[in-house]
Amino acid sequence: MFSSQIHKNSHSWALRLRTMALGSTVLIATIAALVSARTTPGGWLLICAAIFLSALFLSKEKQTQLWAQAIDFKNPLILSLMAFFIYAAFSSLWAQNPLAPLRAATFALFTTLLTRTAITLVRPSYRQLSLFLAEGLWLGLFIALTYFLIELLSGQIIKLTLYNALSLGPGDIKPTAYFTWNADGTLASISLNDMTRNTTPITMFMWSAMLAALAALSSPYGKSMAGIILALSISCVALSPHETSKLALLMGLLFFALAYLSRQWTAIAMTTLWSGACILILPAAMLAHDLQLHDQNSGLQNSARARIIIWNETATQTLKSPIIGVGARMTYELGPKLLEEKPKNKNEWFPAKLSRHAHNAFLQTWYELGAIGIILLLACGVAMVRAITRLPHDVQPFAFATFASATTIAASSYGMWQAWFMGLFAMTPILFTIAQTASTRLKQHS
Repeated sequence: MFSSQIHKNSHSWALRLRTMALGSTVLIATIAALVSARTTPGGWLLICAAIFLSALFLSKEKQTQLWAQAIDFKNPLILSLMAFFIYAAFSSLWAQNPLAPLRAATFALFTTLLTRTAITLVRPSYRQLSLFLAEGLWLGLFIALTYFLIELLSGQIIKLTLYNALSLGPGDIKPTAYFTWNADGTLASISLNDMTRNTTPITMFMWSAMLAALAALSSPYGKSMAGIILALSISCVALSPHETSKLALLMGLLFFALAYLSRQWTAIAMTTLWSGACILILPAAMLAHDLQLHDQNSGLQNSARARIIIWNETATQTLKSPIIGVGARMTYELGPKLLEEKPKNKNEWFPAKLSRHAHNAFLQTWYELGAIGIILLLACGVAMVRAITRLPHDVQPFAFATFASATTIAASSYGMWQAWFMGLFAMTPILFTIAQTASTRLKQHS
């Protein structure tokens, strides 16, 4: 792995090997995320460790300056994120299980601060390292998407062969409903639903990888590779069973195109979208249920209909404590308890219940942290949009597309305190900063 933007004879082997090793960590973490999204916390830590190691080779004066910047919390985005997670920790005072909010908020705060530090350290990286990190990103996603597409088209032949080679049997792999076994105990087939979670990182990473390819590869190869990554991403998401990723892809494409027309109006549209998601999700969840969109004749898929039922129940429960909420991560704790308390209705195709995962970060914030929490979350989004508007002009479309995709994923997938989900949202800004830094170094060199 050696970027075409760097002349091999201009750098020592020791320097080149070191930067190749650091770039390879990004490649490995990116591939692993699409093979198994549960690896994202480990991948995030691996990338952070690589960035911290790279900082050790800077001058003492530069290191001191960078660490001072890393612990400077005057940044509005960092302040708003810290306020949100500190309030989440504070909610342990009234949560039924006080340890749950403390654990979730502590991990989230640690993730935020470590991510902030990694971003601070990677931005001033010398040109060779920034290009190697960018190359690890685009090459890693290209390999991962190729693997992903092969698995989609072949019925997961690679994973099927691997599991059989490891002599895994019924009960060794979960969830068991996704796997069909032969009479002799060998694995016969794997449901495509097994790839649902692993689809999630694609729309979060693709824009960073495209920007990285444009920076790390000489023209016209950079544009060609960016186009290939876009085509592979669209193909993988379109063929996948994850409907939220399809919507996230559309939102990313929409905001990418809109940003090329007008950065100013894109910022306004993004702020409006985020504000609406924060403020209007409560009545919207109830309205969707009142309109019977969860009915079998609505035309929606079962997963969407189930979400409408879950969202309505979550919104209904939110009204019992709308100001301060029930405590961070208590959806996971209270969901099963509330289901046990409800009378059984055999005529319901899907019970009116709280899911262990709210499948909507905005609604989950309302339920767990109330109006105070949603105001803090609103501030986080506004600060993010403002941060994007301060990026270089040609980088902003990629940033808006990434943020639009991430917002869509957050609005209809999983639970906000899941470790792999937080790892994914921590990896994304680091990967984007790697791509943006390489792009900036390319312009400075040209």
